[in-house]
Parts: sequence; structure tokens; C-alpha cells
Amino acid sequence: MKEVQKNLVNRCFGDNCPKNPSQEEEAVKAVLQKAAEKTARKKAEAVIKDLLKLSKGSLIKILPVVMRRVAFKEYPRLILEVLLERIRRNQWDRLSHEDQILVVQTEASLKEKQIK
Repeated sequence: MKEVQKNLVNRCFGDNCPKNPSQEEEAVKAVLQKAAEKTARKKAEAVIKDLLKLSKGSLIKILPVVMRRVAFKEYPRLILEVLLERIRRNQWDRLSHEDQILVVQTEASLKEKQIK
């Protein structure tokens, strides 16, 4: 039988070729990491949406609930971060001073825990 010789084809044209395989692996890891973050963010948005249905549409009312659940490790931290972003973006002007202080304190505690 004749042995078939396999010719390897170089699919790199110009300077678009990675210099070593680790560059390509790093690029794939970065894309997968970005996709995982996007999926986690969508899940966090879904949890917040479900909680909003229970609280009749007020983000600030669900903040203590989410804080407790994050503290007891029932929810990931990302849910609290997304909730705080939404409160800042959507309701900051309409919040009372007490609620604004609560949001600022929560953000400060998140940053403090992140550093430690």
C-alpha cells in the first residue's frame, strides 16, 4: 500500500501568525473568560428582575435582601455589584438621603472586602 504523505498547510498569511502557540492559547482564554463574565452578568440581571417582581419595581427595596443573601453566600457578589450599578444609573436622583447613604456604604464595604 502506498503511504499517503500529509502536507501540513500553513494558514498564516502576513504578520497575522502568532509567534508561539501560547499567544493563541491566551487569546482563546481571554475570549472564554469574556463569555463567562457576560453569562454571569445576564444571570445576575435575571435574578434582579425576579426580585423586582416581588418588590413591585423598586431597586432600593431589594438592596437589603440582596446584601443579606450575598453575606450568607446564597448569591454571588456580582448580583450586588450589578444592583448597585442599576441603582446609581436609574434611581440615584430620586433616592432619599438615607437611601443614598445606604448605597454609598454598601459600595464602600464591597471595595473594602475586595481589597482584603
